[in-house]
Amino acid sequence: MRNLRWIIFLPAAVLAFASPVSANTFTENFDDDTYDLFVQLGGNAYWCTEYSDQFGTSGASLCLFNTSSVTEFGFPEDVQVQGFEFVAGAKNGTVDLTVQLANGETFTHPVDGSCCETTVRVESEEPIFGFTLPADWDLWLLDSLSWWATEL
Repeated sequence: MRNLRWIIFLPAAVLAFASPVSANTFTENFDDDTYDLFVQLGGNAYWCTEYSDQFGTSGASLCLFNTSSVTEFGFPEDVQVQGFEFVAGAKNGTVDLTVQLANGETFTHPVDGSCCETTVRVESEEPIFGFTLPADWDLWLLDSLSWWATEL
């Protein structure tokens, strides 16, 4: 009987290694001007309240107004991000955001600004390191940035 203990242990060990890791969802609502992820605001991008609860936003948001440089977002280093989404409010025209993957590759994803509210959702099989929004002539709002990730 003592030699048969591995029969119980082995299936449990295999299942533990084979079971999928569950993803956690994290959200930055831009309630104040401190953030739960790295944010480098481009020129004329700022935390604002003057458009609170408008164009799909909930409270404060990031205002991007005639930005003169890119706005960068980097996810926390202790998670492996598989996707993210955010609300883009009051956007006119379409721009491409650039997604940086952990392996160094990049790809673009459109932010369709048919006005006045859209949800942008990006997913990748490779872990996502961050993304950038281009300099743009328009005033638009970014809010409710969520990302789903496994903790490292």
